[in-house]
Amino acid sequence: MNTQEALDRLDTIQHQLARFSPVRGYRAETVAWSAALAGVAAIAQAVLVPDPLAHRAAYLAIWVGAALVGILGLVVEVGRRYVLTRSRLQRHGLLRTLFALAPAFGVAAVITVALAGGAVETFALLPGLWMLCFCLAIYASLPRLPQGVGLIG
Repeated sequence: MNTQEALDRLDTIQHQLARFSPVRGYRAETVAWSAALAGVAAIAQAVLVPDPLAHRAAYLAIWVGAALVGILGLVVEVGRRYVLTRSRLQRHGLLRTLFALAPAFGVAAVITVALAGGAVETFALLPGLWMLCFCLAIYASLPRLPQGVGLIG
């Protein structure tokens, strides 16, 4: 075996390790914080917008704002871990985890835009569809996350 073949095999092994190794940057605490943020948003919505169907813009402002703050918290934590770690494997795993989350968040954004201006019946589906997207985001990245995150998802 020549040097290039050996390096190629090592690179393949590193990619496999990064693919299935837990990532220490996106933890159960981050997901729990997002859930707590959703609880605060639910209370705010109940107090400020008791009839969301009549006040769609205010309802969306509360929930989209909460989602953006939650995503920002996740990105800040993962970004901090990315900068602090010197391990290529951990950095690769952090990026793969973010890429695993992106489709679910993108679908949630598309659903929000599609249903926001629709009929009352479809607009009322948003909270349940958002919850499904959140759960899919957690489960999409589950193979690379510590065990506690799956329970929260």
